[in-house]
Amino acid sequence: MKTMALVIAATALLAGCAVFRSDNSSWIDGVPESDAAPLSAQIADLTAGRITRGEKVRLADPRDNAAGRAGDAGLKDALAERGITVAGDAEDGKTAHTLRYIVTPYGSDLLLRVRLDNQEAATVLVRGPSGGLAPQAPLSVREVRR
Repeated sequence: MKTMALVIAATALLAGCAVFRSDNSSWIDGVPESDAAPLSAQIADLTAGRITRGEKVRLADPRDNAAGRAGDAGLKDALAERGITVAGDAEDGKTAHTLRYIVTPYGSDLLLRVRLDNQEAATVLVRGPSGGLAPQAPLSVREVRR
């Protein structure tokens, strides 16, 4: 019980500290490329839970590193599997939701933050005995004002 309270408190504190970059990009930092597929699935699941099938999203440009490029490519496929279309051009993107994400190390685990338009969700992903990632901390959601 004490451990769960610590995880909840840490998630809340970290959600306030790791702010989105002002350049509106998405980024993955300090994460091996092998985690790109499970991270893409988690981001797509969070997105699919907030919009309806057939709606479009515009992905914020990923940070230019190997994990970011791998994550962006996998995310497009994961979104498509859930019936969400990735906007392709500027005209198409005008009616699309804006999707940004940040993934950073949190000890041996990962902190995942996803922003869809003006709503932001954060959770901690822990690495299980088999090496896979799974959400551990309760999901926190907040409205973001500009």
